[in-house]
Amino acid sequence: MRVCVIGAGLSGLAVARALGDRGIDFVCLEKAPDVGGIWRQPQAGERGPGYLSLHLNTAKQLTCYADFPMPESYPLYPRHSDVAAYLRSFAEWAGVLDRVELRTEVVSAAQDAGGMWTVVSRDADGEVTSRQ
Repeated sequence: MRVCVIGAGLSGLAVARALGDRGIDFVCLEKAPDVGGIWRQPQAGERGPGYLSLHLNTAKQLTCYADFPMPESYPLYPRHSDVAAYLRSFAEWAGVLDRVELRTEVVSAAQDAGGMWTVVSRDADGEVTSRQ
């Protein structure tokens, strides 16, 4: 079995780690130039959901991964930049970065009659890849 995880934010990274821990082959496709999802602040000219005053509205102890706590130095409600750095650190610690394809946009995902999915993606150079 091969799994395609779409997005390398908080949930996508958790799924990637769980799949890797279970020995399941996967690829994680992320449109942005780095992991972090909404917590990563977009660079100049880049669209994204983040804004400068974005921060957690739940305590860091409730948002972190159970076996990878947020640093003690972080405030109780960390800013987006802290959360983005935390997610990057988690991805490195969990060993999933080599399975994340950055700057790769999912163009389509379709399921055939037999239940097999085909995911079509396009990388930053415009190269289109179809995978099952």
